[in-house]
Amino acid sequence: MEYAGVDPANGDPLYRLADGSTTNDQNEASKRENLKVLGNPFPKNTGGITNTFEYWGFDLSALFTWSYGNKLYNQAGIFQSNNFSNGLDNQTEDQFSYWRQPGDITNVPKPELWYGTTATTVPSSRWLSDGSFLRLRTVTLGYSLPQSLVSKIKLTKLRFYVTAQNLLTETNYKGNDPEVNYFAGGASQQTENLTIGNDYYSAPQARTIIFGINVGF
Repeated sequence: MEYAGVDPANGDPLYRLADGSTTNDQNEASKRENLKVLGNPFPKNTGGITNTFEYWGFDLSALFTWSYGNKLYNQAGIFQSNNFSNGLDNQTEDQFSYWRQPGDITNVPKPELWYGTTATTVPSSRWLSDGSFLRLRTVTLGYSLPQSLVSKIKLTKLRFYVTAQNLLTETNYKGNDPEVNYFAGGASQQTENLTIGNDYYSAPQARTIIFGINVGF
């Protein structure tokens, strides 16, 4: 269903109908004639670029990767971005912007008055967002001692370096990581490829920093 924001008069979630009008009746909005395709999980473009710079024994290399034009459905949003209406999960920061009084303009409905209600948990584009990203995948800074020095200790090379992985990510995706993918539907190995674009409590990729030494004999 297409999410249409919040009714400023009463804080109810609104859904778009086929004729362009809106309703807070989820059963009406979920009828076949009101459903439509709202995004594609497959990117329009993916790629990467890398380069290495060297100067006076120092070397710096970086790898940037990107993905553009896909949509991701944060399936965990019905628990984590729903003001405790569907469980006691930690909530995302945007839930502080919930509707409070008539006239408020927001995309976050009023909190339900009781735990466990399903009034705001129906699948909709409320938890659909842009999955495009630009990521600094790997960056390495190294320093090689001059040959005149390493030859005195009978070595051909002595290089110290530090490598960082997943150091920076620019994205508008509201979930943990635009590259993660997990579907809570009991998919078998034969059907996992059909669940691409679903994010259900996926853990983000780790940011790591590695220190090392290259020695040549």
